[in-house]
Amino acid sequence: MTTRLTFKTLSSDVLHHVQKGETIQDIRKSVALFLKTEYWHIDIVNKENHFIYDPNTKSDVLHDPFHVMVGAKERPTTGQITTTIPDIIWEYETEPRMILSCGHAITTDNLYGFIREKVLQNEYRLFCPGKNDFGICDQEWDSVQVLTQSALSPDEYIFFSGKMSFNFLNKMSNDYIKQCPGCNFYCQREKVTDSHLCCIKCSDTLWYKFKFCWHCLNHWTPEHKCSVEYSDNVAEIQKQLKECSIMTLDYSNMCGVPSKRLCPNCKALLQLDQACKTMLCIYCKTEFCFACLQKAIKGKLPCGEFDQRCVVAPIQSTD
Repeated sequence: MTTRLTFKTLSSDVLHHVQKGETIQDIRKSVALFLKTEYWHIDIVNKENHFIYDPNTKSDVLHDPFHVMVGAKERPTTGQITTTIPDIIWEYETEPRMILSCGHAITTDNLYGFIREKVLQNEYRLFCPGKNDFGICDQEWDSVQVLTQSALSPDEYIFFSGKMSFNFLNKMSNDYIKQCPGCNFYCQREKVTDSHLCCIKCSDTLWYKFKFCWHCLNHWTPEHKCSVEYSDNVAEIQKQLKECSIMTLDYSNMCGVPSKRLCPNCKALLQLDQACKTMLCIYCKTEFCFACLQKAIKGKLPCGEFDQRCVVAPIQSTD
């Protein structure tokens, strides 16, 4: 029986070993002791699917090696313009506040807490929650700027910038994002009606504009005839459903779960981005089980809690 586990931080490829504990919380404490920091600065993360493991989860779900995000011990306002304006999160805050692009003020710790909460809720755009004369400010922040202002550690920057990109791809892939068939680079079309895309990466390599069809992914030419119906991309969606990877859900240890599903309510194509079976459709906000596809009733899944097994539904059909 394995009594030790291997880990590495997100910003390093150096492997370390710690004693295996019963829960994620136990391992956080072991890692913190090894790295000579406090355990609340340590998060155990899933690098592939960009989520943080719950401290109460059994440690058996971890891969070997697993990945660790080491948080910043302090978040100084060095290099930032500070102010005496009240903090938008807590108006009685006495720590130095910095000025945001919208004119409101916040401490680095409160900014980090706000960003962490929103990004872990699968948001990829950040809006100011401060108040003004007309209600909520709601001005969109530049993501790179506020990530820098929150004084992230190297590990935190890797995780949260990656998570925001991951959130963006998941939310936009149905309408705007496709992988180039030549290099697998993610390409974005400007309008939902555009029938083809240009891959910047392939264009740089090939010395000419490499374009491909949005629907069938074949090389685009002026005389291109798409093999997929323009008005309805059913064939491609069915292909994605059939050819998607099969996953094991960490929390419930259920195997054989397709990584892509159609929302049982609005039929939008969704991709699994977390360790549990509970899914909230980003389009119609329907909550359902990603394994058995049952809809939640009054906020609860009929098939049990997030860590309970159920019968995995077969690959769906677009019919």
